[in-house]
Amino acid sequence: MEYRKAKINESKIVCDIVQGTKEAVYPHYYIQAVVDFFGRCTND
Repeated sequence: MEYRKAKINESKIVCDIVQGTKEAVYPHYYIQAVVDFFGRCTND
């Protein structure tokens, strides 16, 4: 695996990865109301 800083033109890809990870992981640790709250706070 290679680690590097994302370029500004890759910001949409990074955002999509973060959103997908939150949707996949948060429900395992938080109740749905909390997942929904974080989703509303961090979406565009």
